[in-house]
Amino acid sequence: MSDNKFKECRKILLILQCRKNLLILKNTTGVQLYAAKFIIEECAYWNHPNAGWVKAKKHAERIEIGGFGYEIRFGANYFLVGLAISRCVDTLSALIDSWEKNNDKYSMQLLTEKLNLHIRGAIANNDGCEYKGYYPIHGNRIIFGTQAIDVKTFVGIIIESEVDKATSKSCSLWDMAVCGDLMSLYFLRSLY
Repeated sequence: MSDNKFKECRKILLILQCRKNLLILKNTTGVQLYAAKFIIEECAYWNHPNAGWVKAKKHAERIEIGGFGYEIRFGANYFLVGLAISRCVDTLSALIDSWEKNNDKYSMQLLTEKLNLHIRGAIANNDGCEYKGYYPIHGNRIIFGTQAIDVKTFVGIIIESEVDKATSKSCSLWDMAVCGDLMSLYFLRSLY
């Protein structure tokens, strides 16, 4: 097999694996509840009076379905976790489409910034109306009084972390171990 054919086959396999991995988060029926719960378990924090910011894994038990899909109430606001995941997956799908059709490259920094904005934009007020702008960020967190969502961790999960806890598989979203020798993030790194 020629080098060019091998590269094209590898590209096709990477694209197929990547599309399959995106289905872990969102398929034709929408965002998966276990994915939303996992993300909240890893990204939600509570400002403990004595210990400072600590992970609040049990917040995932408070996820409910609202007008925008899965959401969690933080005081007078809702974090629209399902909408944030959906927008991130749509961005990654478009990126894959662009790479597949045109071999377009994309900066990891621009991708991270775009995903960050999707997460910061997925906030609704007490009436369930999505804010028109982006919620402010402090350090890496969107803060709702004594509760917070760590945006950097959220983006990291979307791009590279394990999300398939339901089947106990190591199923990194961008793990391209198609031939057993490709490293995590090979696909994303090949885009820039």
